[in-house]
Amino acid sequence: MIENVACLANTKILVVDSNLDARELLKILFETYDAQPVLAATAREALARVKLTQPRLLISEIKLIDESGYSLIQKVRDWETGQQTRHVPAIALTVYASSEDRLRALAAGFCQHITKPYSISQLLASVVNLIEA
Repeated sequence: MIENVACLANTKILVVDSNLDARELLKILFETYDAQPVLAATAREALARVKLTQPRLLISEIKLIDESGYSLIQKVRDWETGQQTRHVPAIALTVYASSEDRLRALAAGFCQHITKPYSISQLLASVVNLIEA
């Protein structure tokens, strides 16, 4: 059991994935812990939701239908700098699993890189750690 999941209550978590089933799975998972998942299917939608909802955490697939998650996180980081707003922790939750993919995700601005398929306990532990940091 993951400790400190109570910190997820009322926490806005932006989930970005082109795959509807992947988004819905994470929506159900986070709602189980009383978080407030915000969903986006594209990088464009995600950037708009970041600006509108200012989530506490962003989780994104790298392979999106309109542009890459790398491009998305760079746009988020650029927007944060321009707005002088807090840095939104971000997890790349992706099928891209090589060590080069991990390094590229971290260099692009993600805080963590988790590959699919993932364990729910690993994901929850990462989410809790980033929210509590």
